[in-house]
Amino acid sequence: MCFGVPGKIIEVTAGPLPTGRVQYNAIASEPVKECSLMYLPEAEVGDYVLVQNKIAVTLMNEDEATECIEELRKNNLLDELPN
Repeated sequence: MCFGVPGKIIEVTAGPLPTGRVQYNAIASEPVKECSLMYLPEAEVGDYVLVQNKIAVTLMNEDEATECIEELRKNNLLDELPN
């Protein structure tokens, strides 16, 4: 099964294919991972994004991200952060 996990952008690297470092501190033992921002070039540091397959696919506000994390946790889907 593949699902998106929300995180907070802590760093953006510009380029032909922008990337970001996303913090998942509430849910992972390895709290920061890289992802592509190619679908969300407007994303900035401090924004919350939904990441699926190492690609940020949706901008979210903090409340949406928190709600999503709680639903994933409630359904035991956060045992381990996907790669």
